[in-house]
Amino acid sequence: MHTKASLELLMSEIDELFEQKSYAKVVEAVYLVESQYIQSIDDNRLSALEVIKGFSQLCLEKLDDAMVSFELGLNLNPESSQACVGLGEIFYLRSKDANAKLMYGWAVKLDENNAGARRGLEKVNAALAAACVSA
Repeated sequence: MHTKASLELLMSEIDELFEQKSYAKVVEAVYLVESQYIQSIDDNRLSALEVIKGFSQLCLEKLDDAMVSFELGLNLNPESSQACVGLGEIFYLRSKDANAKLMYGWAVKLDENNAGARRGLEKVNAALAAACVSA
């Protein structure tokens, strides 16, 4: 039987792996946590796991997988500013700037202090402005 302490330890290890940029290990660890603890994790925490998995997949250039993770994270927690940032980045990388702007804007609306959301919004606004100038 798994204990809350072992879940907390795994969650801490996932954060450490992400900080170490061990993205493939993060994805593996999140799948492990989800497979063993899914019944005991609330939606907000599960959303956070999906978001960290999504950013890891993004760093591994697995955009389709990352998109699924961010969408799931947002479905689990519609107030997840970070899930919106992740989706914004995927749209930006796929040159879907209008969609990226929408997601980054939503992220800022959900959390005005989200620096990544603000940087993303500035980045996509600059891309949109450059597209208008060159048109």
